[in-house]
Amino acid sequence: MTVPIVTVASFDNELQANLARVHLEAAGLRPTLVNQIIVTCGEAGEFIELQVHATEANHARALLPRASGRAPSHSPQARIRRASDLAVLGICLPPLTICSIWMVLSVRHQAALLGAKDRQRLRWAVAMNLIAIVAQTTILIVVL
Repeated sequence: MTVPIVTVASFDNELQANLARVHLEAAGLRPTLVNQIIVTCGEAGEFIELQVHATEANHARALLPRASGRAPSHSPQARIRRASDLAVLGICLPPLTICSIWMVLSVRHQAALLGAKDRQRLRWAVAMNLIAIVAQTTILIVVL
């Protein structure tokens, strides 16, 4: 019977991931590093997952310092930040508006879980996207 593998930390830096792996190996655990590539509209990133057998997961989490791993760049908060940045740039570059709208739509079902600042940033991104769409439509009408 195989033991399931679980992720105990994520890193955006290979050095940090390897240091955590060595730390767990020194404690007698059998960690594995797995590269994950995330590609979404407007963002592409790579992060490294530190995985162990499910039976060792609690021990591994207790051994790892809290600051060792970062949330992957595809978290809802990161998507909202990226969407608001793209919304501003989308005024000049229409494809970025589409990417920003896609990112806003991808986190809409998680809005209740967001903090007040992130919800405000989400509303701001929606407003900027609407302004960009109006500006782009006006330019198209004038040009054509």
